[in-house]
Amino acid sequence: MGVTSYPGVKVTLNDGLRVIQLNNPKKKNALSLDVYESVTRALQEAAADPETHVTALTGSGDFYSSGNDLSSTTDGLMSGDGDEIMTKIKQAAQTLKRFVDAFIEFPKVLVAVVNGPAFGIAVTTLALCDVVYATPTATFNCPFVKLAFTPEGCSSHTFPKIMGHSLASEVLFFNRVLSAEEGLRCGLVSRVSADLDREIWPYLRKVAKDFNHIAMNLGKGMVRQWDKEDLLRINAAEVELLQQRWTSQDFFDSLIAFFAKKSKM
Repeated sequence: MGVTSYPGVKVTLNDGLRVIQLNNPKKKNALSLDVYESVTRALQEAAADPETHVTALTGSGDFYSSGNDLSSTTDGLMSGDGDEIMTKIKQAAQTLKRFVDAFIEFPKVLVAVVNGPAFGIAVTTLALCDVVYATPTATFNCPFVKLAFTPEGCSSHTFPKIMGHSLASEVLFFNRVLSAEEGLRCGLVSRVSADLDREIWPYLRKVAKDFNHIAMNLGKGMVRQWDKEDLLRINAAEVELLQQRWTSQDFFDSLIAFFAKKSKM
């Protein structure tokens, strides 16, 4: 079994199954800019590797991911003078775009095994995966409006398509938190399992080892090809809007309120 480590990410490959594991349980697998880059690189390597038949994303510990690491990201972005800050914001926006593009362009079957709560972009990118499994303790939370964010990860398109317009709007605009069972009922999740280690992971190992991966990936290409160019355009538009949000006064006010509330907990 091959094991590779990147900042915040551990990658294993065994009998055709490549597992990309978010690996910072002390921070609930939060996504810093370095972790965005790590996942992007891991996906690109999985796409290029002929020995990788199926790729699975998961988290370590009891969280899938707490989403964007606001403290480290904002500290990094907001240091320096005005020109430096604008340059860093543009670079962060491109990092985010590359990250989501890597999901959109991934040519092989991509599975998410959601081992606990998921927040923000860790939720929105689930809709770009081909299959999503979840433990009963998983929840799906997109607190964008609370933080003056707008939808990302192509969720402005994929969520209404999967969930229907009304539920998607409630999730994206009113911070409706979905349980694992609600995720199953609305189509975001394909199966809820109380024992991922005994049910889901053995099944994925069997699929990767025994199923015809060439036919599987050709089928994925056929299913996904109709949306690919649209999703790339949607991602670019969402990132452009987010970049505008990151320079707005109400965004800064929301961040200050968020960290003030967090410090009192």
